[in-house]
Amino acid sequence: MLKKYLSFIVNGLWIIAAVAQTQIIDGLRIDQSVHWSGNIIIRGDVHITRNGRLVINPGTRIYFEPHTDLQKSGRDKTKSEIIVEGTIIARGYINNKILFTSNSEEPRMGDWYGITISNPKQISTFEYCTIEYAYNGIYIKKSNPQILNSHLRYNYNAGIIASVKSNPIIQSSIISENGYAGLICELGARPVLGKNLITLNQIGVVSFSMSQPNLGNLQEGQSKNSGENRIFDNQDYNVFNHSSRDVLAQNNYWGSEINSELELKIYGRKNDPRYGDVVYNPILGAKQSLTNLVALAQNTAQTENQPQSAATANQVQNENASQTQPGEVAQVEQPADEKSSQEDTLKLRHRTLDEILGQFAVNTTPQKPEKKAEPSAEKKEINAIDYEQVFLDAFLDERKQIVKKVPPLIDDPTRGLGATGKVIVKVIVGKNGRVESAQVLRGLNYYYDEISLNAAKKFVFKPGTIKGHKVRFSTNLFFEFK
Repeated sequence: MLKKYLSFIVNGLWIIAAVAQTQIIDGLRIDQSVHWSGNIIIRGDVHITRNGRLVINPGTRIYFEPHTDLQKSGRDKTKSEIIVEGTIIARGYINNKILFTSNSEEPRMGDWYGITISNPKQISTFEYCTIEYAYNGIYIKKSNPQILNSHLRYNYNAGIIASVKSNPIIQSSIISENGYAGLICELGARPVLGKNLITLNQIGVVSFSMSQPNLGNLQEGQSKNSGENRIFDNQDYNVFNHSSRDVLAQNNYWGSEINSELELKIYGRKNDPRYGDVVYNPILGAKQSLTNLVALAQNTAQTENQPQSAATANQVQNENASQTQPGEVAQVEQPADEKSSQEDTLKLRHRTLDEILGQFAVNTTPQKPEKKAEPSAEKKEINAIDYEQVFLDAFLDERKQIVKKVPPLIDDPTRGLGATGKVIVKVIVGKNGRVESAQVLRGLNYYYDEISLNAAKKFVFKPGTIKGHKVRFSTNLFFEFK
């Protein structure tokens, strides 16, 4: 039986207890170094102070109770959030990712608020993390965190916001299916992005007010960046430049190599002379577009299928979780290698996906025959693609094609209550091209949500393939009501 470690501190307003499976947090103030592992259920804001440091171990699953903040603090007093004024180190592994998600059996965009980072002196890190169903996945203010090999999806407003002269490194990650934007840059932010996939958002990258995201700069110098991002199939624009500065976006893949087609999804000086240009030439060819991200996406799909779901967390919570009480503080047991862990997190490197994945990357470039030892069975298994998983539609051999569209059936206009806006429905498409399941990610009201869901289930797509194999895939459908 696992031991429980409790250490009460007088000057705090929070408590956290290490138990067999699940911890419940009703509000937490971290003033020292704390480690999280296992399953965490958050029902009130977590505040990491200037002296605080939160290390989240690989495989940890953090569930936020929807539309709940028992502390009634932070940027949104109705939703829980993690407020980082100190440091957060969340480093998973490719086969053991860290999950931040909603604690709902039917999660929706905006169930919790998100993670806010505001520390200009210390570097926070997210590596192999999935952050979903927040209002903003990560909000960065005057800080320079690193976001590596992670997936930010299903967030109501944006996957990432870089604000107030922030300079984050965003590398080898997937930023997809967010309600408004994949990345918003504002107030002089200068994020650097390389080898990312940014797709299925309303807008891929937005730049406001003197911001200048570096999506690819082939000029020699400190700001040199090889780009190699894949920014395509965002609903309105792939890049929207509303800043007076140019956006450097060289050596990226845009879903098309024809300038006239590409420019339809880019907004800048050609649309309004008050704004800067989007410098996108040279363009990365389609042949190099997505193959080296398949392994990362494969693991993302596996993360969704882990035994511990939000429903299971609720069950465990009722059976054997330790619940916090206001005015109490408990400290999680510290590992024996705490010092070495702290030293390791200070040695952060800007690693590319190819460097991290290595043998996991799928190589389609012809090579000269070379005599090599027969790979072990274990290595063959790692290199294999699981064609039975559900793929993001960006990984299909050909871009998705809708064979049959079905509009929502409005049989009683009075039931819509005059609401306007978009309903976003995620669908899983079977190998035969027909919708197997549908889920409302972002809704308007019960009536519009229901008729949108019914319409989405009747859509028909051209069957999708990966390397010629028929596969199931997911995509989002947008239904607009005016």
